[in-house]
Amino acid sequence: MKLNSKNAFTLVELLVVIAIIAILIALLLPAVQSAREAARRTQCANHQKQLGIAVHNFENSRGELPPGSTGYVDGVWNGVTAWVQLLPYIEQEVIAEMATIQPDEWWNSAGPYWENEIPTFFCPSDDAKGRRIDWGGTTKMKTRSNYVLCYGSDVESQGGHQTQGLPDCDHETDGAFREQEARKMSSFLDGTAHTIIMSELIAGKCDVNDGINCSPWDLRGVWYQPFMGSHAYTHRLTPNSSERDDFIYCPNAHGYDHPDIPCHRTHDGTSTNQLTYVAARSYHPGGVNTVYGDGHVVFHSDSIDLFVWRALSTIATGEPISAL
Repeated sequence: MKLNSKNAFTLVELLVVIAIIAILIALLLPAVQSAREAARRTQCANHQKQLGIAVHNFENSRGELPPGSTGYVDGVWNGVTAWVQLLPYIEQEVIAEMATIQPDEWWNSAGPYWENEIPTFFCPSDDAKGRRIDWGGTTKMKTRSNYVLCYGSDVESQGGHQTQGLPDCDHETDGAFREQEARKMSSFLDGTAHTIIMSELIAGKCDVNDGINCSPWDLRGVWYQPFMGSHAYTHRLTPNSSERDDFIYCPNAHGYDHPDIPCHRTHDGTSTNQLTYVAARSYHPGGVNTVYGDGHVVFHSDSIDLFVWRALSTIATGEPISAL
């Protein structure tokens, strides 16, 4: 007797095989995505490590950290941020040199150098790379960043567009950076190993001031602009807080509010001493990377205790190390 043999799969068997493959893909995709995000977070931390080294090289060269923003100098508003001053220490001497060509309001001037992206300033988990903020047409397309300097535990006093940096604004902070004043390492009485000097930021999503949804621009991450959120942040809110940032150039004049980076617009055009703050934020699941004063990088959870988070941002408030 001859035995009959099957030469092909039945429809049921084929469907079972497809179902098994689909289940395997569903199981593997999250693992692959998680591995990719882990790699992006590591690259992000490496960029922050380089920036921490740049801060130390600046300090070794000058004997002090750069001021967060220089504000008014001899009656002239030039607003040079610490990031601009750090450019020569991350092999960006050419762009740093261009910044000295027009010292009077150079940060608000037209110039092709602001179209140049600084690779070290980007975290690959965000979409800031490749985007430009339209600051007045094709001659003023400016790049963004994902890293900000720590101004301390609470708020920073920042006046309006025409008043920021004036003597009547109290810019004192309890953090590593502040406007117009350069900190020395000797000021870190809490210890550089226990003080955060830098963290991450999700770059603003409004690149064009359209007068409708994005009005004005969202200047978070515009590293050469001397405003809270552009180059600086504070620890008033925990990482990736659901509470709103409160700063001058928040694009919610017409009700816009991005779910990842909620904000409230402080600027009313009248106050000369407005209190502003922006939280550390990232697209890393569960937290943000931070750089400490001694240069080491630590990932902090969104669930970190607010007291601890604020204590880690201060340079000389004397919190016990055991409490951190």
